Amino acid sequence: MKIITILCAAVAFLALAPNSAHAGGRSYGYKSSHCVYKTHTCEIDRCRHKKMGYDSCGRCYTYWITVVTYRDYYSNGTSRTCNVTYQG
Repeated sequence: MKIITILCAAVAFLALAPNSAHAGGRSYGYKSSHCVYKTHTCEIDRCRHKKMGYDSCGRCYTYWITVVTYRDYYSNGTSRTCNVTYQG
């Protein structure tokens, strides 16, 4: 009975302890992301490139790709840029 009481007290202490899930209290230079959300996305650039490829018989053919650059803006003032490639 004494073991069950100690076990219940330990579980209650861990459940009520603040910041018990932190791994050593390390700070990695960024804020917690639970309140940060994406506000909007803008297209920055769009360009087409001509590429060359080879079919299974070794013949050369050309095709076009479109590269679009987007920038995502977040509620904490940060932004992130990414490129997306489309065939055609």
